[in-house]
Amino acid sequence: MKPDFYIFLDIDGVLYDHEFMKQSHQKGIIKRFDPKCIEAFNYLYARLTKNYNPKLVISSAWRANMKFTIETLIAHDLVFDNIDHTPISRTPNLRANEILEYLKDKKDKNNFVIIDDEYFDFLEHFPKSKIIKTNITCQSLNKDMINSFFDDFLEKCIEN
Repeated sequence: MKPDFYIFLDIDGVLYDHEFMKQSHQKGIIKRFDPKCIEAFNYLYARLTKNYNPKLVISSAWRANMKFTIETLIAHDLVFDNIDHTPISRTPNLRANEILEYLKDKKDKNNFVIIDDEYFDFLEHFPKSKIIKTNITCQSLNKDMINSFFDDFLEKCIEN
């Protein structure tokens, strides 16, 4: 049986950025995600499935309405088999604590990546190699980011 691998996904600034919104003439509530971001996520997911059982964990504010979130992700062809969300705390800018809380009783708790457009308190708790940092202004998730993550990930595996 393959070990689990947790993908902690923020949505705003990861699956679209302001540049995409401007080019697609979107305003207000997100009507669609950038297809390049969906393709990049699906690429990550496909690469992980070779050696892991990937689990999508929503760490975004979108977790407050998981029914809507799941429907929206499915409508945009985001690939996932398992979906969950981190606990919602009273201090949303302490996302690392929410991730730590989620991972605390997991068997494969060291197998994860955080994809977010903010660092929040992540660097206080996690190595930078576990974070794919996007930018809501002009650089949402892309394949180059995924490949860089895997390069770092494989390098860490070789070291250990």
